[in-house]
Amino acid sequence: MKKHLQIAALLFVTLTATGCDASPAVATEVEITGWKNLRFGMSLEESMSLLPNVRWNILSWQNCLKRTAVEGCMLHSDDDRSVMPLEDGIMLLPSLRFDKSGKLTEVIASYHVRDQIKPKQCSDVFERLLDSTTTKHGKLTAPKNRIYKDGDLQTRHSPMKNEYLIKEDKNGFYGTEPLRSSYLNENGAPVAFVEIWSIMLNVDGRSECIVNTAYRKNS
Repeated sequence: MKKHLQIAALLFVTLTATGCDASPAVATEVEITGWKNLRFGMSLEESMSLLPNVRWNILSWQNCLKRTAVEGCMLHSDDDRSVMPLEDGIMLLPSLRFDKSGKLTEVIASYHVRDQIKPKQCSDVFERLLDSTTTKHGKLTAPKNRIYKDGDLQTRHSPMKNEYLIKEDKNGFYGTEPLRSSYLNENGAPVAFVEIWSIMLNVDGRSECIVNTAYRKNS
């Protein structure tokens, strides 16, 4: 199980780091200000108060209280104790990133299921979320920086014909290249973006599906 979590953590860090590339893959005309009733710039206390049915991971909460002023922090929900309304049958739980001034700069809405899930079921959830995200924000495309080697990638399409790239192997792993849409200011510079990606792991006979949609304000 430790190995399982290490692999998942490494992939999560690698994929979220793609947000550091500020070059927009494609622009959206819909302003990106946050997720649901959360807005960029809110404090930790404001953000938590707007999500009364979310229980927070105690270690990440303590880290935010101690380390925000030094380096910012990431507050994770406890997916075994939290509840959010279903969207098209999918429950998404948030992780919140705060900068050193304690202001909300990113929300990652995650679908996360362990065991009892097959790759096809995980990819179906990803495609549904991809289609709903493009309905709200327009077309999403892959940034220039690739997570996986081009030769390992296959092209697929969602039910709404949205194209994405996926890497699979015989061990039950698959990962999709992040897809992004940026909101630009009047000078054409990206000020915020939405990005979606997914991972399917199978380690020691246990499966895990993660589909993340990130809403981030560029610093």
